[in-house]
Amino acid sequence: MTLWVATVFPASGQTPFRSSDELEKTDQVIEKAKQAVAESGSNRARALVQNAITLQERTWDHFRKRIYQQARRFRHGWADVERCQARELIEKAQERWDRLEGAVIDSGDQWFRDMYRRAGEHLRRTQSMLRQKKIIRALTQVRAAVEILDRLEENLP
Repeated sequence: MTLWVATVFPASGQTPFRSSDELEKTDQVIEKAKQAVAESGSNRARALVQNAITLQERTWDHFRKRIYQQARRFRHGWADVERCQARELIEKAQERWDRLEGAVIDSGDQWFRDMYRRAGEHLRRTQSMLRQKKIIRALTQVRAAVEILDRLEENLP
């Protein structure tokens, strides 16, 4: 009896483990081999099937680890995108804050000055949160600053 077991190792230039299809097909081959070996009663064939099962289990473990690593890399890449988007929002809010300074000073109104100062505090906290890689908190702070800036722009003469 000849037992063929397909292993999943990438050929040169291929992406390893593009899907689990190859592993599932190998599982099916091993299952058929187990049935045939059980009928044959051969100890040597049983040992070969057991070796194939062990190898297949290791291959599945490697596959799962690889998927996990790829997911982590993707998640970290996504965090970089979010950080860039947060920086862009912060820069735009900072530009608005800078533009409003003259109008707030010219207004002479304490309410405008207080609102302007609060927006600046939120922007400073935003920068701090971003340096600490606390993206959600940074976005919360920039949203608060933007809401204040919106109110200022609506109410300034």
